[in-house]
Amino acid sequence: MFAYGSVFSQERALLFEISGNELMKPSYIFGTFHLLCKDQFGLSDNLKSKIENSQQLVLELDMDDPKMMMSMMNGMKMKGDSSIKDLLEPAKYDFVNSYFQDSLKMPLKMMEKVKPMMLYSMLMPKLLGCEAVSLEMELVALAKKQKMEVLGLETSAFQMAIFDKISYKIQAKMLYETIENSDKSRKELHELMDAYVSKDFLKMQQLIEDSSDSFEGLEDELLKDRNLDWIDKIETFAKEKATFFAVGAGHLLGEEGVLSLLKKKGYIIKSIE
Repeated sequence: MFAYGSVFSQERALLFEISGNELMKPSYIFGTFHLLCKDQFGLSDNLKSKIENSQQLVLELDMDDPKMMMSMMNGMKMKGDSSIKDLLEPAKYDFVNSYFQDSLKMPLKMMEKVKPMMLYSMLMPKLLGCEAVSLEMELVALAKKQKMEVLGLETSAFQMAIFDKISYKIQAKMLYETIENSDKSRKELHELMDAYVSKDFLKMQQLIEDSSDSFEGLEDELLKDRNLDWIDKIETFAKEKATFFAVGAGHLLGEEGVLSLLKKKGYIIKSIE
């Protein structure tokens, strides 16, 4: 999935300055981990100061858009007559159903038309096993204090449509295997979170690479294609105003990651402690 020769692989930073290419002011890009345990959460004073020096916050999604939640709800259903019950063998469906009822206190019967990857995302707080904090929402709160505009690189409708391009059956298989191997899934998630907190890009790359078999080729849809699509948008935002970008840290990694793609376009990328 990733080329380990990336110039940024050895960096011990999650925050980077973007300059050059006739930008009037530098912009910044920060790699997030969408959910963190509260006891591992923290925003440095340096990071806060870079937000204060920026004029707008750009996330993957415009998270202060009041229409976002409704748009996501509309896009959660599978197309056609597909249901999770049709995608899993009866015994596997019963197993997943029991987990949702017993561990998540959510009756799967009410969500049988929901895309399996959305059901998969509902597992994350349980797998973390702690009080979870959303880094993105903390950044939005800081931006609102600064009276900064919050914008998105993608719409929620676009993100929801990604999961229509990926076989529902593969998604259901991932959902089942994550629950079946919940101890292993929890261990892998915590290893990835620990690598993120310690700013170990190389370790993060290795962990994602090790788990890539589970994704069965989904990395193009989930990472590579989106990274390529974002570059022109990042350029446009940065040329208009000094911008603080925040995207999942996995999007920054490797030769096909956002940092390398920006560098190839002639921008100066400098890590910030």
